Amino acid sequence: MSRSTDLNNQPAASKESLILQKFIGIDFGVPRRAGDQAKKIIAIEAVKRSKSTYAILPGGRNQRLVGLNGAPTAPWRHRRPGWTIDQLRDSLCADSTVRAAAFDIPFSIPRELLCDARFANAVGVKEAFGTRAVWQSFIAQVFPLVFDGDKAGSEMIGWQRFDPWRRREYWISRRTDKSTQASPPLKDKFQSVFNMTIAGASLLNSMAKSGYQEKIADLEPGRAVMETYPRAVAAALGFAGSYKQQPLECLETVLEALGARGVKLDFDRAVKKFCETYVTGGNDHDGVDAFLCLATAICFDQGQATFCGKVVLQEGAIITPTARPKSTT
Repeated sequence: MSRSTDLNNQPAASKESLILQKFIGIDFGVPRRAGDQAKKIIAIEAVKRSKSTYAILPGGRNQRLVGLNGAPTAPWRHRRPGWTIDQLRDSLCADSTVRAAAFDIPFSIPRELLCDARFANAVGVKEAFGTRAVWQSFIAQVFPLVFDGDKAGSEMIGWQRFDPWRRREYWISRRTDKSTQASPPLKDKFQSVFNMTIAGASLLNSMAKSGYQEKIADLEPGRAVMETYPRAVAAALGFAGSYKQQPLECLETVLEALGARGVKLDFDRAVKKFCETYVTGGNDHDGVDAFLCLATAICFDQGQATFCGKVVLQEGAIITPTARPKSTT
């Protein structure tokens, strides 16, 4: 069963199991300023120790969560627990040991927008994109995730190219958004996800070129990157309340649910404390969000993941743990 423990004094697992198989959950947010991004983009990493045993350790990418140097004189990046999107991209693309990464971002837009010439014309493209791949490639070419400096106040450049897409007429839901009550990918106000969708497309394009398989229409094993949704993950793993209002109860419920599925998860106490206490924007429990994303990546590895709603060609679908564990008999 799942358990929380202090792993600093635990015996090291084999090099193969620790280094060669990593699983990551990423809570995503894309403010324009670099310093704000490094507060909002939170990644939690687990390593696989055996067929059904994983460990969330205090080192690796988790070092950012537990080993911060908060001294006022420290460089600003040392005083942030998260990542700027360009640094996260470079880290993930360079690490062939990552087996699955689950992001809380829309991976695509509605098919009707992909096929709408007016939508493409609005940003200077002559013909409709037609496919998700063409749309994603266009975004990656014109929006390479570059800042105008290296300070915390530096801003990501190039957003103005996409301003015509911020109109309310493009707040259209995919089939999977309707099934999970998620926001439309291009929604730009009232819990905006617009920046996440655009910047995420550029990030995913780089990851796909680095060998990650984008799980848009299949759940076949491999080096995978997938879209998930924390609220739907919590529900799939048996939490009935609002995880935004009861984050600690949600965290414990998910740990118990993983244990009931036969997943043994060693959870370093310092990282767990971060998940329990880290909040941004008043009520955004980014650590819990990242942990819920990680739960999807682990369940995917265990063959216990599913799509939410109908998988629509080019739109893909949100992936969560199966509502019930598969029978082993």
